[in-house]
Amino acid sequence: MKSKITFLLFVIFIIAIHGQDDEKEWWRTATFYQIYPRSFMDTTGNGIGDLKGMIQRLDHLKDAGFDTFWLSPIFKSPQKDTGYDVSDYYTIEPDYGTMDDFKALIAKAKSLGIRVMLDFIPNHTSDEHEWFIKSCANESEFRDYYVWHDGQPNPEGGRPFLPNNWISVFGGPAWTWVESRQQYYLHQFLPGQPDLNYRSDNVVKAMSDMLIYYIDMGVAGFRLDAINHLFEDALFRNETQWNPEEEIENYDDLNHEHTKDLNETFLFVYSWRKMIDDYIVQKNISSDILVMTEAYASTSDTMRYYHDPTNPNVRGAHMPFNFQLIFNFQANAKSEDIQRGIFEWLNNMPEGETANWVAGSHDHSRVASRIMPEKIHMVNTVVLTLPGSSITYMGEEIGMHDNKDVPNWDNRNKNRTPMQWNGGVGAGFTTRNANETWLPIHPNYLTVNLQAETERPRSTYKYFQSLTALRKTNALRKGDFDFKIINEDVFGYTRNYNKEEGYLILINLSGSSHHLDLKAFDTFGKNKLRVVTAAPNSRFDVGDIVEKEHVTVGLYDAVVFDYVSSASSVVLSIALFFTTIFVYLFN
Repeated sequence: MKSKITFLLFVIFIIAIHGQDDEKEWWRTATFYQIYPRSFMDTTGNGIGDLKGMIQRLDHLKDAGFDTFWLSPIFKSPQKDTGYDVSDYYTIEPDYGTMDDFKALIAKAKSLGIRVMLDFIPNHTSDEHEWFIKSCANESEFRDYYVWHDGQPNPEGGRPFLPNNWISVFGGPAWTWVESRQQYYLHQFLPGQPDLNYRSDNVVKAMSDMLIYYIDMGVAGFRLDAINHLFEDALFRNETQWNPEEEIENYDDLNHEHTKDLNETFLFVYSWRKMIDDYIVQKNISSDILVMTEAYASTSDTMRYYHDPTNPNVRGAHMPFNFQLIFNFQANAKSEDIQRGIFEWLNNMPEGETANWVAGSHDHSRVASRIMPEKIHMVNTVVLTLPGSSITYMGEEIGMHDNKDVPNWDNRNKNRTPMQWNGGVGAGFTTRNANETWLPIHPNYLTVNLQAETERPRSTYKYFQSLTALRKTNALRKGDFDFKIINEDVFGYTRNYNKEEGYLILINLSGSSHHLDLKAFDTFGKNKLRVVTAAPNSRFDVGDIVEKEHVTVGLYDAVVFDYVSSASSVVLSIALFFTTIFVYLFN
């Protein structure tokens, strides 16, 4: 009861002081949530998540402190790559519902003050898309919708040889022969995902029209998946090998200078950003429509998505997806690794741009499994308190694990299992048993679930809520950032705003306690630190006050302090007393 009241006081105190994010540039401090539709909530009893399930569970997003969510693909698809092979961009995947259901989801989200983003797959379609079927038939309007090649001459007069040595991301040649057309088509991913040809004006118009269609529907932005594969070398030249003495077998055997990160791709992103910005001006839309790019690329290439480096007025993505914490925050990470992950982005990000922080996604092992369950609190702390926006994959707010017994062909399904809402039948995700869903629910759902997390006095979820509430403060929205390595296991940083408001975030990566002197941190001349929130395993309680030069941090600890003097702590106690009366009278 004490921790519940303390958290309520904390949230009320934050909300009473600070207003909402700037309406136009909402994305700069947004708290994003990624929903994997197939695994979020099933309302039909078929073991597959659906849009009505999302509507039913949207209150959770509000309760957790998210203001925006983006959906992994919901378009009609044969599901050869779980929706990343779209057969109709204007139709919702029947497993998930209808377009009316999607419109109802947008309306419900809007009523809760939550924005909706879409995962948009521009590089390719499904081989079952009408465009591809007509292109295979060589119909004139669709003849150049995809990337076709005659192949290399076969001296024996049979089928032409492959056009070049390009390899698919998933292995094997990036070319497949179509007998009816007597040509090869390019697929940088699965054969069922033929690459669109963006040198065709018809393709550019068709894909641009789709973005406008969903903007008109009320979508707040798009994540452009695998954007760096959009253009390939027009001359179809062979790619160089990393080791010319070895045979080409896998994607990583080649240096992809002709199939990734081409200059045309960046120019195209800039043109799409301009199209969207022009459209929102034309339609008098008050908020930015977010463009987020996703690309596994070098840091220098990734930063080019923000804007044209030769002309910053030529805008690109509002934010390229940031993988740094996924790669650097591993089980054996030390303070220097975390510092490297943070500053690899901040030191290379163009001036005036906004960072985003993410530690997990549908393509990467869950934090509790990749690192360890005891460390999920420190990962969530870092993601939610660094300058910029945060992105959380569904389930990380309650500490879900990979289900390593899940069958999958590319080692990704283990982290895509259904959301664990409670310990009942089907984990509250479905009316089916836990092993009858599209992927089996993790067997730990009896203890790791939202209901259990909500009922515990201190939990992963309650701590997560306290951090998202803290994100509404000026210190975390606008404050300076000063990072310091204390030792190889402990690091900290301050988020200070105008000498008015500040927080010191302290993380202990190790399984040992550390006695620390924190006088090197700027705490506005105040010599005491007060615990604002702390991980559920922490030795600290909310409200604890410690001397700045004598702080003992426990194993795997994550703590957020503010700064007090003796007098100010008395004033706060009086304020909290009256707030407590308010809570009891009006809640």
